[in-house]
Amino acid sequence: MKKTLLILTCFILAPSVTHGAILELGAPPQGVRVGDTFLIPVSLNTENEIINAFEISVRLPESLTLSEVRYSNSAVSFWLEEPKERTLGTISFSGVFPGGYQSISTENENTGNLLTLVVQATKEGGEVASFGTDSKVLANDGNGTQVTLTQKDLVFNILASEGNPSKPAVFVDTNPPEAFTLETVSGEPFGISGDVLVFITVDKDSGLSGYQVARTWLPLPQKFLSWKETVSPTRLTKWDAYRFVYIRATDMKGNAVVTHTTPRLLQKDVLAGIVILLLCIGTLFFLRNYGILKRK
Repeated sequence: MKKTLLILTCFILAPSVTHGAILELGAPPQGVRVGDTFLIPVSLNTENEIINAFEISVRLPESLTLSEVRYSNSAVSFWLEEPKERTLGTISFSGVFPGGYQSISTENENTGNLLTLVVQATKEGGEVASFGTDSKVLANDGNGTQVTLTQKDLVFNILASEGNPSKPAVFVDTNPPEAFTLETVSGEPFGISGDVLVFITVDKDSGLSGYQVARTWLPLPQKFLSWKETVSPTRLTKWDAYRFVYIRATDMKGNAVVTHTTPRLLQKDVLAGIVILLLCIGTLFFLRNYGILKRK
């Protein structure tokens, strides 16, 4: 994760340190009991800083089990690594804010939400959920300056079970991932011969599940396409320039958004050339057919 963050954000290896920002784990409801499921918001208060990138880990105690991650109202537009429990009890994630990001904190508005953890209490006792010591936030200053962090961990108490366990409201996600575009570029920077298709999108509700690709010579409804799992960049074959290449982005709840390439013969400049050529041929045929243009 560290290499990905440093390479994609073009930062120096030994960044200097600037002012402060605050990482905070939101408090659970009062009286959490064994069996209860509750929410832990993860937020970043940038204070006076403009942030370019972050790399964060959250450590849960043994008494909490991660059920899901929610992205509703997330300030993040570009994940390098989506939140995931890569090792037991530790959720790690990283991302960037293209153009920089500064949170707002007033009486009427409070931004800075990164994500929300949905966890279940499994045993009673006093517990602490905390940020990893390797968590870092980088300033949008062109140098990858590391921002001084204040980490507000979560200290709470889990009581013995009593009655029916409580649960947060069921989250219903009916929104697809955000619309995205496809770009055809050389595969050389990716170590791939020929051209490749690059793309990226985000889903700010249930999170992105993955991408699928389908190829067809004719523009067909989605239900008739044969989909296969893919990633960006996707390698293009020599025939893909002449057919439709569909890319579908799907979120965790099955909602999807689809876009596709335009075959070379249907692209505006090529199509205009074909039309002009046909007009020239038609004009020549007309002139010869009516004797205006005599054959030698």
